Amino acid sequence: MNKVKTSELQKRAVNGILEGKAPGQAMIDAGYTAITASHPRQNLIVRAGVQAYLAKFDKASRRKFGMNLGDKLVDIFLDGLSANKLAGKNDEEVPDWGNRAVFAKQLAEFMNWIKPKEESRSFQQQNNLFFSIDDQTRGEFNERFKLFLKKFYQSQP
Repeated sequence: MNKVKTSELQKRAVNGILEGKAPGQAMIDAGYTAITASHPRQNLIVRAGVQAYLAKFDKASRRKFGMNLGDKLVDIFLDGLSANKLAGKNDEEVPDWGNRAVFAKQLAEFMNWIKPKEESRSFQQQNNLFFSIDDQTRGEFNERFKLFLKKFYQSQP
């Protein structure tokens, strides 16, 4: 059986995505050209080397957490979106809006609902971009994402 190899470039790009970068930006940071990075699905995500690399992560996630990688990522994002902290002299648990906002931004970029913005933009500007996504765009994305997940899990052993 011919074993698929993952290139270092692919590993760096996937690692960047898993760190929360948008796929195109992760590819550029990994060393891909801007033209190649402008089509991350066809030039990265569906490649056999990347699928093999993700399968390793999936296997490790199942061993360590008892759930597949996709479910673990969803779990992390949901925990982040509902983050709390202790505040006041009685250490009362209250919403941690700062951390929730960070997770909301990372999730929006991961889902390609928004493009990553320069670090100099204010939080308010980024926040407004996140909540200005129209229903049609969100629905189209959700349908594409469902298809992606279906294809990904169908390709798993």
